[in-house]
Amino acid sequence: MSADVLGTLRTYVLARFLPGEDGSTLTEATPLISSGIIDSLEVLDMVGWIEKTFAVRLQQGDLARERLDSLALIAALIAERRR
Repeated sequence: MSADVLGTLRTYVLARFLPGEDGSTLTEATPLISSGIIDSLEVLDMVGWIEKTFAVRLQQGDLARERLDSLALIAALIAERRR
């Protein structure tokens, strides 16, 4: 898992979904969807951003909460799709 990818994801989530929040509370394992930080419509926005930013194409099955619920899961998915 690339530290650059995690850093970019973390910066995006903090700016887009947690503006003004203390960034120290957002870890690689923080639940994003199941905790309500990101809702189902925002997932679609985030997926578009991920595809554009990391030049990957996510598949329908990638949109499940189990694949996108934390920064670590998203970074692993990006690494998988880059192969």
